[in-house]
Amino acid sequence: MSINPMAEFTSLGQSRDLVDDDFDEFRQQHDKVYEDDSEHRRRKHIFRHNVRYIRSINRRSLPYKLEPNHFADLTDDEFKSYKGALDDESNDRMHAKIKRSKRMFEVPDQLDWRNYGAVNPAKGQGTCGSCWAFATAGAVEAAHFIQKGELLNLAEQQLLDCTWSTPGVYHGNNCCLGGWTWKAFSWVKKFGLATTKSYGHYRGQEGFCKTSNLIVGARITSYRRVKRFNPIALKKALSYHGPATISINANPKSLKFYSDGIMSDKHCSNKTDHAVLLIGYGSDNGVPYWLIKNSWSHKWGNNGFIKIKQ
Repeated sequence: MSINPMAEFTSLGQSRDLVDDDFDEFRQQHDKVYEDDSEHRRRKHIFRHNVRYIRSINRRSLPYKLEPNHFADLTDDEFKSYKGALDDESNDRMHAKIKRSKRMFEVPDQLDWRNYGAVNPAKGQGTCGSCWAFATAGAVEAAHFIQKGELLNLAEQQLLDCTWSTPGVYHGNNCCLGGWTWKAFSWVKKFGLATTKSYGHYRGQEGFCKTSNLIVGARITSYRRVKRFNPIALKKALSYHGPATISINANPKSLKFYSDGIMSDKHCSNKTDHAVLLIGYGSDNGVPYWLIKNSWSHKWGNNGFIKIKQ
């Protein structure tokens, strides 16, 4: 939806009318239905303040733009449920490994694994803190494609159902309350990951771990952590092994409404709370960035993807 940046400079009554129009368009676009008039008024109040924030950011000469999306009627506290990576140094910069012939290769100046067909469209985790499952499944999908030339749709729901209490392997992921990608990789290494068609579609809640009559779509031989604070090593891993899971800090409010450009926010800290899939890198006008696939649906960002300044 488009927002008039001059709306705040109109009279109060006219501004309220414009907010009414914008909010009605927002509800229709995102199929928002509220329980009663009280909830409707509350959500419109939250929407108004979020739109004011978006306008204030977009007036600045920043390398990125924000736009109201399906999160525009949520408070910052409510938005926390859309994260889910438990803070742990071992949770970030992981890539799946498959059997692959050794070869000499050069690290390209820019890379986007979508151009090779290795990345599925962005999906939505909903209000379940299952970002770790989506990042892991995306990495395994890409590794399988690089090895077999076949892009599968693998079951994130299987990781939610099965990686919390499987005897004999590392476990302890907390389903919608968060998890670690390395524990998910450990499970996939032992059991493989079923296709979504075989296991069932994503439900966004914990379920019973299915073990029979499944088609295992992909397996990995190992997984490895990429050296910290080393962008060269990360680029090498991306170039040779494919997309990798990483963790980011998703606390900056600007990230919630990111639309386009290269994201860089001074409020971003080193404390990570959200797992994503790193699919490439490059530069725009001399500004280097990482290219990331998120799990907040195609309605967020640039069709579900974001560029973050290196």
